[in-house]
Amino acid sequence: MNKKELNQISNTLHNKLIEQTKAMLFDFDEEVIHKLRVTYKKLRAFLRMLSHQKVKENSIIISNKLKASFKLAGSIRDIQIQQQRILKAVKNREIKKPTMYLFLLQKEMALQKEKLLKILTTKIIAANSKHTTAALPNRFSIKLFRGFLLQHWKNIDAILLSKKLSDDDIHSIRKSIKDILYNLKIYEKTKHGMLTNSIWKGKDEAYFSALLTELGQFQDRFTGILFLNAKRINKLDKHSKAQINTIKKIWQKEKSTLKKTLLLRLKNDFTIV
Repeated sequence: MNKKELNQISNTLHNKLIEQTKAMLFDFDEEVIHKLRVTYKKLRAFLRMLSHQKVKENSIIISNKLKASFKLAGSIRDIQIQQQRILKAVKNREIKKPTMYLFLLQKEMALQKEKLLKILTTKIIAANSKHTTAALPNRFSIKLFRGFLLQHWKNIDAILLSKKLSDDDIHSIRKSIKDILYNLKIYEKTKHGMLTNSIWKGKDEAYFSALLTELGQFQDRFTGILFLNAKRINKLDKHSKAQINTIKKIWQKEKSTLKKTLLLRLKNDFTIV
């Protein structure tokens, strides 16, 4: 891709962020925040790709203010999802709704919203777009594109060949596959799309979409349990703690089952002995 094509992609992603930010700051709608996060992750994946084989000092980076803003947006969305998880966990079960815990989450989310409103403006995104345009390479070749994708596959293989996979390892695999898919989607919209078929490791897009769904389910359980940490739970009364611990045990069991299934699938499908 030449600089004009790269600039067009960058501008499209930044303009989407501006539109979605305006909508999000209006009422913090859950779906808008979700779309905003996806667009941000696509931009991040795109800039990572363009920085492939560059030294750290010359990488195309996202500004600290924008990173901080979207970290806060992510925290807000995580709390919204946790509220939904909790309500789903008690539905059709003999567990009373942990009202005190939900109230604490609501207070926590209000604080995150207040922080975000203080720092996030469309000007921050526009400034990042301007910086990115100035830092774009004149060309990003198919060779570099393939090198970027193959490096991700090597990283995934290295993780899978390790003796024991941690929860963070599974999260790293998910992030790598997302980076691959996001950038393949970008290339498929150009005249070079036909050259990416051999990168799929013998699988098709439907396979990876299904795999990402499974990885997402595992991550959902992981994050849900993380939100039941001691820092939050210690603020609850004895009865509320008992409610939360019951939910936690259910989620831990589900997470363990998901992990076993995922590890078996990943090692069978991707590692070469």
